[in-house]
Amino acid sequence: MRGLTRVTAAALLLALLLFAAPVLAAGSSADPLVTVSSAERWAEGVLSD
Repeated sequence: MRGLTRVTAAALLLALLLFAAPVLAAGSSADPLVTVSSAERWAEGVLSD
């Protein structure tokens, strides 16, 4: 059950980051694709634990 909670939390965080990345990038010089790929790598690290 604890593993499912971690996966759910990671999925929700990833979804939030995917929606927030273009908005945040619009106000900065960051490329949204770079931000999204960073979020994906982070989520993969969490899920692989």
